[in-house]
Amino acid sequence: IKEALLNDNKDLDVAKIQEHLERTANIPLNIGITGESGSGKSSFVNAFRGVDHRDEKAAPTGVVETTTVVKEYPHPSYPKVSLWDLPGIGTTKFPADEYLKHVEFERFDFFIIISDTRFRENDVKLAKEIQKMGKKFYFVRSKVDNDLQNAQRCQRDFDANQTLSLIRENCKQGLLREGVLAPQVFLLSNFEYQSHDFCCLCETLERELPQHKRDVLLFALANISLEIIEKKKEAFKSKIPQHAFLSAAHATRPVSELSVAVDADLIANVVQQYKTGFGLDRPSLQRLTDITGIPLARLTIISSHLTLQNVNADFVLSLMSQSSAISSLTEKNFLDMLTVDAKDVYTKVKMYHSGHNLLDLTICRNNWKLKTAMTLCSLQVYNQLNNFFAHFEAENNTPAQSSVSEIKEALQNNNQALAVSKIKELLEKTANTTLNIGITGESGSGKSSFVNAFRGVDHRDEKAAPTGVVETTTVVKEYPHPSYPKVSLWDLPGIGTTKFPADEYLKHVGFERFDFFIIISDTRFRENDVKLAKEIQKMGKKFYFVRSKVDNDLQNAQRSQRDFDANQTLSLIRENCEQGLLKEGVQAPQVFLLSNFELQRHDFHHLHETLERELPDHKKNVLLFAMPNVSLEIIEKKKEAFSSKIPHYAFVSAACAAVPVPGLSVAVDGSLIAGVVQQYKTGFGLDIPSLQRLANSTGVSLEALTSVVRS
Repeated sequence: IKEALLNDNKDLDVAKIQEHLERTANIPLNIGITGESGSGKSSFVNAFRGVDHRDEKAAPTGVVETTTVVKEYPHPSYPKVSLWDLPGIGTTKFPADEYLKHVEFERFDFFIIISDTRFRENDVKLAKEIQKMGKKFYFVRSKVDNDLQNAQRCQRDFDANQTLSLIRENCKQGLLREGVLAPQVFLLSNFEYQSHDFCCLCETLERELPQHKRDVLLFALANISLEIIEKKKEAFKSKIPQHAFLSAAHATRPVSELSVAVDADLIANVVQQYKTGFGLDRPSLQRLTDITGIPLARLTIISSHLTLQNVNADFVLSLMSQSSAISSLTEKNFLDMLTVDAKDVYTKVKMYHSGHNLLDLTICRNNWKLKTAMTLCSLQVYNQLNNFFAHFEAENNTPAQSSVSEIKEALQNNNQALAVSKIKELLEKTANTTLNIGITGESGSGKSSFVNAFRGVDHRDEKAAPTGVVETTTVVKEYPHPSYPKVSLWDLPGIGTTKFPADEYLKHVGFERFDFFIIISDTRFRENDVKLAKEIQKMGKKFYFVRSKVDNDLQNAQRSQRDFDANQTLSLIRENCEQGLLKEGVQAPQVFLLSNFELQRHDFHHLHETLERELPDHKKNVLLFAMPNVSLEIIEKKKEAFSSKIPHYAFVSAACAAVPVPGLSVAVDGSLIAGVVQQYKTGFGLDIPSLQRLANSTGVSLEALTSVVRS
């Protein structure tokens, strides 16, 4: 172009500028979106392209595995920009060791590796392979909104910025330790890209991309900040001299009205480029309406006539009637007008989101009040203790009906001393029956949260299993129940981290000691879950597959689906987990959907019923008494279990009464009854330590809880 200008060869210069502009418009950009299954890759693809999850052109998202092939998703306004949604690494369909062969990594300009939890060995394999290829990758930690929400509920002194810094630093240090050079980590929300690190990611991509691809990326970006809008304006402005030269070159030709006609077409095309780049064309505004829920009329009412009109040659000619072609390009300030419109639309959307956040907060507070009321109602049921105590003495002479043969034999031989001794021995043995539950699964799946919730311990309690946004469980750790210390939940390290690779995991955790296992996963079915399940089955032990954090899935599904149905979504999650396990040879898998913060919801009752049904008889009540009182049914079952022991206590009392020692019967009865009542109080969670833990975890004051206890 310079040479043509120096030689005053306008025809060649015009041809070269046109060729340059066409080539620029056709520069491809291929972005590979990869990571583990369920990490939010498809959601990222849609959000980046500004496409609503319910749009027919959206990458399918869901609570089960949706990406099973390498799939290209062109940008709706810039079809040369494609995001490639790659299948989740580490599923049974795409094991980590074979993954890289399938996805043809060579075709991509750079990669976004997405993880929704802590650093895992599959992320390392991906990063190292990409680095071998000499390509760039950027590590995106998705769904940090969920982490912030959980951290706020778990930490005494919650600090959002500190929590985010901790997540970011943990990811970076983990990658560095495993030999990934200069890892770049960005924290994102797939639904609210204006939050957190998306702007930093854009700046980094812009800085590190080859010069000729930077504007390609920029124009394809959603307008999530005023800075991006300003950068688009500057990029468009840099091309104005080229458009002006084309206009001026045509103006020198001695063909009547050719210059005006060419100018009109040229300017119409340029303005349309501006509108598309700023997301002000009708299809882009409609997509924004679909995503935000703001009516199209409310978005366009704040826009200028330039945004609202169909900008064609006739429209431009009417504007050019009083000025020259080049001056129209500047004097009419097309670019400035559209920049203002883009900023106005951005501000409108931001204000709308702010209003909805306040509404969501109000709903959350109202739900909390409802849950508090339900807790208080549950406590009132405990007053049935009074009824039992009133009838206790009347039942003292009830003959013992023990199923234990030695006690029966002693009774048949009228050997009261032996019968009393055996009953006491049985009661002591029952009180000392151990129950060891192994809580296992992948890192970040919510194992420690489950341990705390099951024990009724607040996450901020000093006896709580540590939870957090980085890997907290690094050794096999026993957590006894605070009221029943013979019942222990063992928080096992996360399988599949770099510290605990899947192939070596089973050697480290001493699987033999446990009565049964809870395998926890917070996302879709993965190969490490299969390895665990098969190994447990080889040992002839029971395991139960718990799909955690389903509240997050329901929330995401509601935002992503046109016809949202909560029960249908939960059934789909459960069915997908069961079918996945069956396909991989896990026999009769049992899957339960839980929320670690609200155990009374979803499948916790079914889990308890299943455990109760499948445990040995002598361990069923051990489990029952340790259960948190998350339903009236559990409270009733505890009452029945306690009632079944009354004949034993009555017989001991009656036997002592028969001994001719003055005052002995009264002394024994008093001690016996005091011990029994204390057992009832502990089992029902009515002792002061249990009520204090309930107060800590619910936010209901201890005074409010004790005020409804009448006994």
